[in-house]
Amino acid sequence: MQLSETAINVIFLVAIVLLLAFSFYIRIRRMKRSALGRVATILGDLNKNQKLVDDFSYHHAVKGFRTRAWKKNKDTIEFIPENVRIKLAKVFEMSDEVNDRIKSAKRVKSDSYMAGIDLSRLKTPLAEARQQLREWVQENMQNPEYLPKRRRGLFR
Repeated sequence: MQLSETAINVIFLVAIVLLLAFSFYIRIRRMKRSALGRVATILGDLNKNQKLVDDFSYHHAVKGFRTRAWKKNKDTIEFIPENVRIKLAKVFEMSDEVNDRIKSAKRVKSDSYMAGIDLSRLKTPLAEARQQLREWVQENMQNPEYLPKRRRGLFR
């Protein structure tokens, strides 16, 4: 059985696309494991939480605040200034408290429980922590100490 020229070209094109996709996947994984990548995931959670605070609706279908990146990386970001880490810890602790209240309101399935959640205490610290972390990322974006390490070969 002989393949047509079109079939060979399609197979070749699919192989190239798969190779590019694999390359991007590896690059993204390497970035997430780097110091700057860990901070960027925390900043992403802060951005999402800020959007949630701005658009918060007091009904039981609301989603909780993101805290997974902080819980995963809080012990590995000692290179961030102490005041920023303290601010982040405070913000994510407050976010956990709000998440607990959201979960209890969802269990009861009552909008009146959601109305009791006070987000005004979270707005200012969240905005400050987000701004400080964003400034730190901008200052250290090109710092080779925080960037992912480059591998020398294809299979190393």
